[in-house]
Order: sequence, then C-alpha cells, then structure tokens
Amino acid sequence: ELQKRFFTRLPQTELHNTYGPTETCVEATYYPYRPQEELTTALVPIGYPIRNVQAYILDAHGQPVPHGVSGELHLGGACVTRGYHNRPDLTAEKYVPNPFLQANEQADGVDARLYKTGDIVRLLPDGAMEFLGRVDHQVKIRGFRIELGEIESLLLSLEGVREVTVVAREDVSGDKRIVAYLVAESGAAPMQVVSVQRDVASHDRLQEPENASSNTSQQLRSYLQSRLPEYMVPSTFVWLDAMPLTSSGKTDRKALPAPERQVDSSTYVAPRDGLELEMARLWEEVLDLAAVGIHDNFFLIGGHSLKALALSNRIKEQFGVTLPLALLFQAPTVADLCRHVRAHRDGEEQILIPLQQGTSSQPPLFLIHPQGGGVLSYFHLVRELGTEQTVYGLQAVGFESDREPLTSLEAMADLYLAEMRKVASRGPYRLAGWSFGGVLAYELARRLEAEDEGVEFFGLLDAMPPSADTTELLGSSGSERQALEEYALAYGVSQEELSDLNEDDLLDAIIRKGEALLLLPTGTSPATVRQKLRVMMACGEAQATYQPTNRLRTDIHLFYVQERAEGFANDLIDPQDWVAYTDGDLLAHPVPGHHHNMVEPPHVQTLAARIKQALTTRARV
Repeated sequence: ELQKRFFTRLPQTELHNTYGPTETCVEATYYPYRPQEELTTALVPIGYPIRNVQAYILDAHGQPVPHGVSGELHLGGACVTRGYHNRPDLTAEKYVPNPFLQANEQADGVDARLYKTGDIVRLLPDGAMEFLGRVDHQVKIRGFRIELGEIESLLLSLEGVREVTVVAREDVSGDKRIVAYLVAESGAAPMQVVSVQRDVASHDRLQEPENASSNTSQQLRSYLQSRLPEYMVPSTFVWLDAMPLTSSGKTDRKALPAPERQVDSSTYVAPRDGLELEMARLWEEVLDLAAVGIHDNFFLIGGHSLKALALSNRIKEQFGVTLPLALLFQAPTVADLCRHVRAHRDGEEQILIPLQQGTSSQPPLFLIHPQGGGVLSYFHLVRELGTEQTVYGLQAVGFESDREPLTSLEAMADLYLAEMRKVASRGPYRLAGWSFGGVLAYELARRLEAEDEGVEFFGLLDAMPPSADTTELLGSSGSERQALEEYALAYGVSQEELSDLNEDDLLDAIIRKGEALLLLPTGTSPATVRQKLRVMMACGEAQATYQPTNRLRTDIHLFYVQERAEGFANDLIDPQDWVAYTDGDLLAHPVPGHHHNMVEPPHVQTLAARIKQALTTRARV
C-alpha cells in the first residue's frame, strides 16, 4: 500500500526497500523497485544483500534450503556486530559460526560468524528474498509446521484487505486451529463480501454491511485452498475495525479477540427434529462450536481426521450406530449423517466406501486399506487426486463392527472382488494399496488377470513384497498381549514400563500416548483400541501366511520412500524386490516423507501428482 502511494506522488523516483536488524548495522539487504515494474508479490521483497554482506537461508539443521523454500535468514560479513552487551548467553545463541567460509576468507579477517535473524524468507525466481514472517510465529498443528506469514502474505494480496494477522489459537479441548484476523480498506469489502465484524476495543458485535454476502469465509477459504496445503488453511476468519496495537505501534497478538462462531441467518438452518438436534449438539461438542446448522460442512468448520474419529465414537455412544468414518466424505453435514443413522440402525457393515464421485467417465480407482483396516488414511490423497477421478475405498471386516475380521488374503480378496463388481462389473480396473494394502491389492490384481479382466493401473504405496520378513508386522506373533505391547512400543511406551503393566493399564497407556501424539482422538475407549488391534492382528496374520501362486502380467507402479520413520525398525523397501512379481515393467517412483507420513500433507501432494501422471502415461521415473 505504501509503495503504491509513493509512486502515485513520485512516479519518476526510484524506491529502495531496505531491510536489516540492529544486530547487523540496520541495513543489510535492499530491493530497487521502479514504477514501471509489475510487483508479483503481496509485499515488496527485501531483495539482495548489499556489498560485504552474505545472506544464507537455512533450515532447522543449519543446511541451505532449495530455491523457493522458506528458511531462517542468517546474515554474515562486515555488517555483523560483536554481540549483546553483558549477555554472553544470548550472544552465543544468536551469533553462530559460519560454516560456509573458505579458508582464504577466514585468513583475510572476514567475520567468521553468522547472525540468526529469526526472520523467515525465501528466494523468488529473480533471486530476491521475500519476507514471510518470524520464527517465533511458526506453529506446529497436528504435526505440521506452519508459516503463518505465508498465509498472511496471500491474504494481503487480495484487493480491499489492508491488514492481516494470522495466529494459532488453542480451544478448550486443547486442539489448535488457525485463525485469520483481517481489516478491510476504508469503505472496501474484500472480494465484495464482508462478514460480521467485531470492534476490538469494546468486543461489541457490529451490524453486517448491507452489501455483504453470506459466503465470505467460504470464498476466502476456497481462495487459500487453491494455493496452500489443506493444513495451512485457517478454520476461522474474523473481521476487525482495527488491529489492537502495543505501545510501540505493533500488532498486539495477545489482545486479538477469541473468535466466535459466526452464524449467518441467511444460510443457517436449525435442527428440524430430535435426531438432528442431538447430532448438531455432538458436532458442537467435538468441534467446540456454537449453533451448528444442519447444512454446515464438517471439514469447512474445523473438522479433520482426528475430529472425525472422535465424532464417530460419540455417534456410536449416543445412537448405538457405527457409521463408517469415510462416510463423512460423501455425507459431511448434520442432515446427511442423520439420514445414514436412520438407515444404518439395523444395517450391515459397509465394506465398499465411496470416497469421491468423479466428474469424468474414466474407470474408478480402488484403494485397499492398510493394516489398520480403515480407509480414512486416504483422505488427503483423494482430495489431491482432483475431482475428475472416482475413488472407492475397501475397508476391513470388523473395523467398525463386532464381526470377526478375516485372517487370510484369499478370503479378503474373494469378498473385495464381489464388492468391487457392485460398482464396476468389468474391467479395466485401477487398483492401489498402501503398506499391507499393497500386498492385498496384488492378490486382487492377480485374480482379475486370471479371469481375463484388464488391470489398467496397479499401484503400490511403499508396500513390502509377499516374500518379505513379516516379523515386524503388528500382531504377527499371534499373541494379543504381545500385540498390545507392540502397539504400546509404537506409541512410545518404554520397554521398561511394559513389564510392570497389566492389560488394563497397558490399554490406558496406549490411549494416553496415542492421544498425546494425536494418533488417537480424545476420549478413545479401551474397547475401540481392542477392536482396532483385532483387525491389525488379523491383517498381520494374513500377510504372514500369504503365498502367491503366479506372477502378474501388468506393470507395477511402486511409489516408495527413502526416509526411515523415527522409532520404527522397518527396513526401507528395495524396488528391485518387486521385479520377481511381474512379467510387465516395474516403474519405481521415489516420493518424499517416510512410510507413516507419505499420505499426509505436505508429502501427499507429490505422491498424488505422480499417481496422476502414472494413470495417464508410462513415462519412467
């Protein structure tokens, strides 16, 4: 805004934006901006180092980040000051050795230290640096590190937005969520939609402008979803008359008002009967919201996979009905869920789960459950695959019921093929599976080929071949006590603790650790853990006893990771181990992350892109 006003008054003048903390003699970088140039970023870049200044953008381990990736700016050279007066501890923390200096530079007396600015920047295509925010404004939500400054920068690029502050707030249940506070230009309504505003000083609710639209937050959310990973999109947008300020004139983040659930009378529909009222109250408790309408979308008002698990547990307790977790994909509102509660009260367990109804006529993609038995782990992958692809998930027997789970891949394949043919009576078929699901998908593909059905695409998501050592699989020992201990060890319970715990205490430890690690939703019951364990043990037994009788004819697309998951002993997969299982080609696609987070953001974006490419081309990677 300041830059625009400057060139309005002084159109022929060159403007330099300079940057630098006091610890580096104030000015360390500059960006020369001319009025005829088109600025492509929301903020004027901080530019390039001045002479005798070195700038390094480093990650948390002190290593340079790739071009375009954000990291902490470190400054070196003649600009670096000696340190903080009488503060050797702070000096040692902020002034660090420069590992990038050459021996001749050190001999020439160049300062061999770097100053850690605490500022997050990234390189733009022209080599200039863009400021994104502060290290101390970085937050971690559900395991994802989030740059709040990056969200602020995108929102500031919208016409009509004057100020933005994005923070992470913790609700009463301990769940963190991202909240964006915005101030509009005087007399402007961003994107022609302004929702209910709040006066920061009085916290009184103001009247909604006459020309405001009811879908402000949804439009802002959609705008960010097209440019950011899902986990970086704020759950709430709050409009203010002005940002609260500190005595020095900076935004006082601590004084930002707690967001309230904004109820739009033009779109809010209240519960129409007792069942909808009970369901809406469950949503309000799980999401820590007030006045949930029957047409509100679960994932657009703060819901995520762990909240979905918690909601599923509450529905089972409240209504005595077990609904598939993946049902929220196609029934994400109170009204939709209530229809399924009425229909499923005496219904059978659902095995084939519609995850997405695509817009194209291409064959559906069937995703086979991993060892845990559920298909909600594919949530992010399905979204990243795009809206054209129809996707079904195959969920294990007993995952959401008291039925005994199947203990052989052959029996699972018989059932799953029958389910698949309900929606695709003939080929070509598209199959993929993550981990254990890959081995099960292999048996399904083998059977389809034996019946002369075409397998158009067969994908393995970091799956071990059938001949691999299965002793690391949970439940492969066959003992429930041993499986519980393996479960506990995977969640971080120490080996020393295990011997002193009886079975009930062991279950409590698993729940406590699982909730702390955000691997289990708050309020998980011992019965839920036992149910999950029963399915995992059955799948472990099925894989341990599986022996395929012949090879595939189709190509295998193997999407494999190269990073070990901390605390897990499983060996990394060698793509060559799958060569013996097909007469077609093995196309190996390395993907980022480790075995347990490859289907989660941000890694899932690369995985989805390579699956989409593999669905349409045979290009080797």
